[in-house]
Amino acid sequence: MLWQAKTPTSSGSYVDMITPSSYKIEWEDLDSNSYRSITNGNLIRSRLSSKWFKGNFTFNYITESDLETILPIINQYPLQVKIKSPLFGTSGWLECECYVSKVSVEMVRNDPVSGSNTNNQWVKLSFNIVQSKIVSGQ
Repeated sequence: MLWQAKTPTSSGSYVDMITPSSYKIEWEDLDSNSYRSITNGNLIRSRLSSKWFKGNFTFNYITESDLETILPIINQYPLQVKIKSPLFGTSGWLECECYVSKVSVEMVRNDPVSGSNTNNQWVKLSFNIVQSKIVSGQ
């Protein structure tokens, strides 16, 4: 389990989410009016906060049912999540308010189910999560 989210039906509690096929976690500092000195090239940096979270999640083969579960959750704003990563220190978890700025859905496989008139739809889902509010320690 790599991430949890508060869902519209979870009464304010975090719910374990489906584990992605792959994910990438990044940090980014947020600066204000940083520039390089024209005399010596040193960075003159006015850092507002550090370690802003960005994540990219990919689910290679999920069912339409799983897709229909995930999409309403990541469509929330603000999206309340807990993300696991070694970048987040000894506890390994970051709890933050985020938003999803890009989503991609692709049908990757359509297998007829043996002896049935229905099809088994497999989809690929990718999305990113971006932290939207500062948390303690940033």
